[in-house]
Amino acid sequence: MERNLAKAKLALGDAVLTACGRYHWSCRERARRLAALHPGEGMGWFESVRLEHAEGVEFKLWPHQTDRTAGQLEKDFVRITLLMRRVWLWLERRRLGTNFLSPIDYALHPASKCPGTPVLKNWLVNARLSVRALGSFNAFRYPRERLLRALPILLWQPATLGDGRVRRCLQRELRVAGGDEAGLLAAYTRLWQVFR
Repeated sequence: MERNLAKAKLALGDAVLTACGRYHWSCRERARRLAALHPGEGMGWFESVRLEHAEGVEFKLWPHQTDRTAGQLEKDFVRITLLMRRVWLWLERRRLGTNFLSPIDYALHPASKCPGTPVLKNWLVNARLSVRALGSFNAFRYPRERLLRALPILLWQPATLGDGRVRRCLQRELRVAGGDEAGLLAAYTRLWQVFR
């Protein structure tokens, strides 16, 4: 578990560096670049990313067995997961030019999550998947957009599936009738296998 947490810590900084065009193959150089990077407005989380990334680099260079309890590891997991959510929302805001306040806000926001994909191509891809899909409201949107809308809810806010509006959104995006978490995850996995 400690190794996986270290990888997640590295990924946080690496994502920011990639978005800023500063990624490098060497983890030491990435750490230097991240330390020299000046955060922009709305990046109050940046210092946390910098610290987590430094810990990830340290573990990568000097791996070790942990003596931490499962509870301590779980606490780290939750903290890193919440930080990942903030970084992901920042990345999507940069990519799409829209400020998303939460994963739910992102999922329910009507704007395209895959702008720039040709409408005719999207329609043809949807037709290849299912003729039934051609009558849906998103027949002219790229199918990967359905994954992007479902991911933040399933990953960071599964408790909101009790909200009828959120559940209907996921059922529509994943094209399933059932609304339980297991059924939605199974539908997400099937769609992921096609569009990963």
